[in-house]
Amino acid sequence: MSFEADYILFIFLASLGVVQLAALKNRLKGLCFIRIPVLNLALALALVAGSFLWFFISEPRNLPDTGDGLDGNQQAMYSVVAAISAVLFSLAATSLINLGIHRGGDRQESGLQAMRRATYFSALRRTLSRLWKD
Repeated sequence: MSFEADYILFIFLASLGVVQLAALKNRLKGLCFIRIPVLNLALALALVAGSFLWFFISEPRNLPDTGDGLDGNQQAMYSVVAAISAVLFSLAATSLINLGIHRGGDRQESGLQAMRRATYFSALRRTLSRLWKD
C-alpha cells in the first residue's frame, strides 16, 4: 500500500478505538461494538495501540514532505476524512450490530444520551418521527 493509504488506515483505526472509548466512558450502549464493557474496552485499546504500533513499527515513517512523506495540508485532509469516516462507520456498524438493543421504552432521551438505550438509526428515526408529527 502507499504511504497515504497507510496513513488513512492508521487514523481510521485509531479513531474507531477512540469512538469506542468515548462510548464506554459515557455508557452509550448503542454505540458499542461489543455489549460486554470489558471486551469492548479491550477492542478499543487494541485498535488505538495496534494502529500506532503497526503504522510506526512496520516501516520507516519519518519521511520529509519533500520526499515521500505527507505535508501538513495532506495530513490534515487525510486525518479529517479518516476520522469522519470512522465516526460514520461506527454509527452504521453499531446500528446493525445492536439491532436488538432496547429501543428506549418510555423515556425519550434526546441527543447522544438517546444512544444509551438505542442505536443511532433508531434514535434518529424516533426523533424525526416526533419532529414530523409536530
